[in-house]
Amino acid sequence: RAHAAWQHAYWRIYRDYPLADDWYRLTMRLDLDRGTYAAWIDDEPLGEELPLCSRDPIDHIYLGLGGSPDSPALIDDLTVSRSAPQGRQLRDLLPAPEANLQFRMAVIGDPQLGFGGYTADVARFQHTVEQVNRSGAELTLIMGDMVHDNDNEQAYLDLKGMADQLKGPVHYVRGNHERLDLYQKHFHPQADFAFEHQGWRFVFIDAIGNQRGLTEKQLQFVEREFQQATEAGEDIVLCLHVSPWQDNERGRGAYNQIGPGRDRLVELLDKHQVLFCLSGHYHRGLWHHTQNATHYMVFGGTAQARQGWLSWCIFDIYPDRVVIHEKPLYFAFERPDSKAFFAFNENEWTPYSEALKKFPYLQQGPAVISRRTKPE
Repeated sequence: RAHAAWQHAYWRIYRDYPLADDWYRLTMRLDLDRGTYAAWIDDEPLGEELPLCSRDPIDHIYLGLGGSPDSPALIDDLTVSRSAPQGRQLRDLLPAPEANLQFRMAVIGDPQLGFGGYTADVARFQHTVEQVNRSGAELTLIMGDMVHDNDNEQAYLDLKGMADQLKGPVHYVRGNHERLDLYQKHFHPQADFAFEHQGWRFVFIDAIGNQRGLTEKQLQFVEREFQQATEAGEDIVLCLHVSPWQDNERGRGAYNQIGPGRDRLVELLDKHQVLFCLSGHYHRGLWHHTQNATHYMVFGGTAQARQGWLSWCIFDIYPDRVVIHEKPLYFAFERPDSKAFFAFNENEWTPYSEALKKFPYLQQGPAVISRRTKPE
């Protein structure tokens, strides 16, 4: 039973292998500049972007094996090299954009510092920041629940301090774990706001679920922004913490529903052919559902994601389409031929074939979304 551990010894990614007379090939790659390592058993990844426990200089590397007198672990043909073993083709960790890319953005689900252990959540979010910067994303959206304890102002400061290391602008949705006054103090002076970026209209609204509903003022704001975007020929992205898409195993619970005003919001999404409705809150994902012209997407995030990766997503915007890649924190970006994902809450590899029976909206590999055709 091989495992990869990171940050703390009890966080592990396992793969079980039967005892056999055959030999297994263990390949490990250390990147001392980036502070990460990767490991494979034969051609199966154990982890491809695992952070080392320390960024301090390394002058010794120890290799240890378990086993017992009647069942020893043996190594044969140990090779240490600065180059990849013959026949080993390393996967790209991040997708390469095509030539006609307009812009790349990152979308991050709930960081929720303190939900999965404060130190762990900080380490995961810091790892995410480094990956987003390497990706070349020019702006980042965070889908709410930046903190877990809404009264712990130090958590707001810690999250904001890490997010400020991102190379492009960052825009935050208010989650149900943010106190409104502290959200406005640290993340944005208004919880309902909008901005334009390269012909796209991004509309953020304060929708934190538990049937608290939307006010008439909020719905008027949304309708006004949607109308202006429609008249300008802009594609529209609605960002909110709790999704108005309710026909799923999470959304059917009252705690995960917007409440009054939700139906009117959906009418506006349909009327203005809003391309994306982005949300977090579920700690599941990436989930993808299409209703009329709108693609509802729920992001798993970096804190205690269930039935999915600990991850963030890359949006590559092209003139005619959007390509969405999921980037697991400890693996290369997802591909359509991936057979399984590591479910962190269950600490096991889950075959997509089984997961999709229960969650048909689980996105496997990249999603390619067509944009509206605009008149010349």
